Parts: sequence; C-alpha cells; structure tokens
Amino acid sequence: MKSNFVFIVSGGGRGITAQCVIQLAQVYPCNFILLGRSQIDKQPEWADNIAGEIELKKQAFAYFNSQGKKPTPREINQLVKNILATREIQKTLHSINQLGATVTYLSCDITNNINLSEKLAPIIDKFGQITGIIHGAGVLADKLIENKTVDDFARVYSTKIEGLHNLLNNVNINQLKYLILFSSAAGFYGNIGQSDYAIANEILNKFAYQFKHRYPNCKVISFNWGPWESGMVTSELKEIFAERGIEVIPANVGTKVFTNEIIKDNNEQIQVLVGGGLINPSIELDSELKNYRIRRKLILEANPFLQDHVIGNYAVLPKVFATVWLVNSAQQIYLGYQFFSIENHKLLKGIVFDENLADEYIVELQEINKIPNQEIKLSGKIWSQRKEEKIRYHYQCNLKFLKKLPARPIYENFDDCQDDKLINLKPYEDGTLFHGKSFQGIKRVLNISKKKITIQCILPEIESSTFGQFPPLVFNGLAFDSALQCMLIWVRYFYNAGSLPSFIKKAEHYIPLEKIYYASMDVNFSSNSKAISDLTLHDKKGNIYAIILGLEVTISKQLNNLFNHKI
Repeated sequence: MKSNFVFIVSGGGRGITAQCVIQLAQVYPCNFILLGRSQIDKQPEWADNIAGEIELKKQAFAYFNSQGKKPTPREINQLVKNILATREIQKTLHSINQLGATVTYLSCDITNNINLSEKLAPIIDKFGQITGIIHGAGVLADKLIENKTVDDFARVYSTKIEGLHNLLNNVNINQLKYLILFSSAAGFYGNIGQSDYAIANEILNKFAYQFKHRYPNCKVISFNWGPWESGMVTSELKEIFAERGIEVIPANVGTKVFTNEIIKDNNEQIQVLVGGGLINPSIELDSELKNYRIRRKLILEANPFLQDHVIGNYAVLPKVFATVWLVNSAQQIYLGYQFFSIENHKLLKGIVFDENLADEYIVELQEINKIPNQEIKLSGKIWSQRKEEKIRYHYQCNLKFLKKLPARPIYENFDDCQDDKLINLKPYEDGTLFHGKSFQGIKRVLNISKKKITIQCILPEIESSTFGQFPPLVFNGLAFDSALQCMLIWVRYFYNAGSLPSFIKKAEHYIPLEKIYYASMDVNFSSNSKAISDLTLHDKKGNIYAIILGLEVTISKQLNNLFNHKI
C-alpha cells in the first residue's frame, strides 16, 4: 500500500468503520474520503463544553425554555443526536489527520447515484484516482419477517447493495487495488429478525467471490463481522449473546483483525468470518448428489513457498499441495464434517510455473455418496483448459469426510535407533534433495535399510503468508512434504537416482502434526524405475498422525541434474 493510494469509505465518519479506518491509517497514512448521511453542523453555543447525551438533553430543554419554546422530546432527541454525530465525525477526522493521513468527509446518500456522483466528482479531481473502496455503510430494521414492511427491506437492502453498485459506478474498476466489504455473520448464519440484513450481506459475500474472479489483481475481502462490543450492544444483548454462545468483538481486537487482513500478503482469503464462538456450523445433507467447481488463478508471487520447490528452472506445485488444495476446497463446503482420507491419488500432469501455466485452474468436486451425520465421499479433480485446447487433468483422487474421526491407531514398528553412519548425512546439501528452506523439515535420518527408513522432523517455523494460496486449514503441506522426502532419500541411497511421488493408494489423517514428529517408511517394492512403500507419521510413542499406504515414486537418474537448479 502506497501513500498516494485513495480510499472511498462508506459509513466512514462514525462507528466501527471509522475505528477501522483510524487503525489502518496508523499503519498506512494514505488518503481517505469518508462518506456518511450525517451533516457536519455547527454546534450551538449552549452545547459548548457539555458532554454526554443526558447532559446535552437537559441543557437543550433549559435553553429552549429560556427562549419561550417548547420542543417535543422527539425534536430534542434528534437535535442531540445530530450534535453527537458531528462531534464523532470531527473526532474521526482529527484522529486520522494526526496520523499523517489526508482525509475529508462528504455528507451524501450512497443509494442515490446522482447525489453521490455530484459530491464525489470534485473530490476525486482533487485526490486523484480511487484505488480502494471500503464499504462499511449499513442500517438495521430488526423485526420478525411477518412484521417487516417493504420500506424496511428497501432501506436495509439498498444501503448495502445499491450503495456498493453506486460506489463502483463512480470509480475506474480497473484501477482498484482493494475492495473491502463489511458483511455480517448474519449473512453467513442467518439471524432472527434480520432476514433483510442477512440477504443483503450474503449477496455481498457472493459478489466478493465474483469480483475477485473477474479482477484477480484486486485484493477483495468480505468481512463477516459478529457483534461488536460497542454502544449498540447493551448488557441485555450481551446476556442473549452469551446464551447463544456468541462472543462480542472488542473494538481494539476487531480493528486489528481488519488491518492485518488488508495488509497481509495472502491475496486469496476472500470471506473472513470474525467473532469466536459464533456457532459450530454443520451443513445439512440431502439425498441429491451435487457437483461443485471452484476456480482459481495461480500466481507464483502469491505463493512464496514455491521458490523453495524448483525442478530444473521452474517452480513446480508439490503433489501434497494439490491435496491441500482439494481438501481445503471441500472442507469449506462441508462444514461440520472433518477430512479423513484420500484414495487413488494420481499425478496426471504436474503444474509447472512456466509459459504453459493456465490462466485459471478448476477444482471439481463430485459427490459419490453421503450419509447424513456420518460421512461424505467425493471425487476430486484439478484441471485446466487453455484457449482452443482440450481439458488437461492435473490431479485426481477420492476424498472422505467424517462427522467424527476414529481414534488414533498405534504404529508398532517404530525403530528409533540412531545409525552412527547417518549422523552426518546432509540430504539438503549433498544434492539428494532439491528442497529450499521452507521445505527443510527433516532434522535427522535415524536409520535406513533395504526395507525401511526412519526420520525425525521438526514442524517448520515460517510466516503464515509463506503458504500463499494453500493455507494449512486442515494439515500443513510443508510438514507433510518433509515426511515424504524420506522416500527420495531412500531411493538416492540405494539407486543413486532422483525420484518424485506419482501415486498414493490411500492416506488417512487423524490429527494435525505436533512440533516434533517422526516418519517411518516401510518399503514394499522397488526397481530401477519405481518404488512403493507405506509411510506412517507418528510421535515418539507411536501415536499416529497420518498413514500413507501405497506411496509410489517414479525413479530416474535424469532427475539428479534437475534437482540442483534453483530460481
């Protein structure tokens, strides 16, 4: 983010959106155009030095009585509301200015495109091209659906949806670097009395995905906020939230989440649910077998770990990260179910980051069988299609998700004896392994024989942004790749050749890996061209994290030279 960036912020003068902008300005003091319905009115003299709503109302009644006027309570409430709104907007502007940012405030109606255009045009001429939109405006009309009016729905819906439409109409979309939407957990989960609000916010969520697909270089985030700990959350509401297991978001926490999500390098996390303990969601399964297609543009620069996985002159997507991709995609659909296993995982055509990289890749998930509250079986494929070419399949496997995972089994054949001849073995330095720093999880090779190899690994300590488009939502791709490397060490040791994994008959995942873990590989078959083994990831007591059965690697001495190349 650069100092000359310009953000339009709807609902930015007051409240939570204003607090988020102030926090962002602390990190990046750029330019902000705040939009709101409230006018900045000159404060009446009688209100000077009077703080608080109650005292202002008392002073207002006293002043008007001295003038011989008898305002209604409603008129007094509106007057005091306007005074407090003006003060809050002025405080927001002062706070942002103090941080070295440039800021201005426009009173306008974002649901009226003509009004918005008239107000924005001269400001954009002054500030320059808009590079970001933060759409935080929103209104509530909480009522049970049978009591809602058309006007209620229109006010709530139009502020979110028509407002966004009009904001986009007044900028050059191709110049946008950021599109930040304030959605709500009500859109994700639904909420009693908020049918209109839930609809509007879920539309924002779906639009965010669509916009990201059309404009992949724009950072798009739809924040699904839970309730904030602010003036609108009364003690009574807090009790209701507590009964439902809903935690309110402290302002200092929420604003930091907002800023951290915007500034972090990962450009892929579009929908961000904020608010711990909202619900433990679980998808309701029906009898219809469904298909899903999830599209993604792969970007080398967005995935720092790929710089450490180079074969020849090009970064190559590791097979285990294709599994991460498939599992993450399915996990976000099947809420309440846990990934357990894959079967028949085939490498068909690897993804190489060269001139043949496709514009987009498709994860296709096809339901094979599902038993409500028990299990879901899926067929998963990753494929691409360049213009005027046939579909190219890259990876495929079957996946199983369970409502409840089975107990962890025990690996009975753990051999933790250290072979003294292997103490000084350095596979990352002697050309055995080509993997760069983020993949170097093997701490030591304990022993090796014609039928077995045992290694000790340490979970790599790296920034979360290193994972890029492949975050460890279910399991850590770098850690699992480190375990798989024991097969490559075994092949080099006995065949003096390079090797790469090509097929997995079955793999089961029980719990995430801990800091220190072991990989024990039992060799079932080997020849000059391939080797097949079973690989078990476990702790020192033999408690299993994951089992990989029928792990097949392709062996070739031609890989020896390729493994020595780095980007």
